[in-house]
Amino acid sequence: MGRRPRHRLPRRRRHGRPVHDRHPRGRLLYSGDENAYAIAEPALAALGGAEYSGADAGLASLKDTALLAAMDLMLLGQLQAVAMMRTVGVPAAETAGEAEAWLAAMLPHGKEIAAIIDGGAYDTGGQSVDFDRRGLASIVTASREQGVSAQLLEPHLRLLDELSATGRGASDWPRIIDRLTIPKQESR
Repeated sequence: MGRRPRHRLPRRRRHGRPVHDRHPRGRLLYSGDENAYAIAEPALAALGGAEYSGADAGLASLKDTALLAAMDLMLLGQLQAVAMMRTVGVPAAETAGEAEAWLAAMLPHGKEIAAIIDGGAYDTGGQSVDFDRRGLASIVTASREQGVSAQLLEPHLRLLDELSATGRGASDWPRIIDRLTIPKQESR
């Protein structure tokens, strides 16, 4: 028997990450030469939704990685909720169902947050850094009181604390993005 041809498209692990290959709701991101994409699009579309992301060859990979980061943090939040509720005997499936409904209701607000970030003005009168700090500190305390580690939440709280310490406590909480951006080194 001959060797089976190697699959050229990257695959996701089956445990802990969704498998999107050959799924009608899957997305195949492509960036680079637009003519090459036009030629390959029918084959890509047979595997799932094909999407051209732009001429920069690395853009599709960056977008995929960024979307995986968003998914990962969302699911970590769900795990924190499950861990907290398990301490009082609530099954993980029940908490997961509630978290899914809650997150579905919250996700549309992402566009509003993006508008604040794109506008660059963090003084819209929305939820402030200090308000978010107090709320997150309460969640950290509640986690610990239930015997659940808060180490998934603590990095977020540290970023909010840093913003508040630099006089930005009254700013809209999406200003946290400023703490995520690593300044580029100046050229010598």
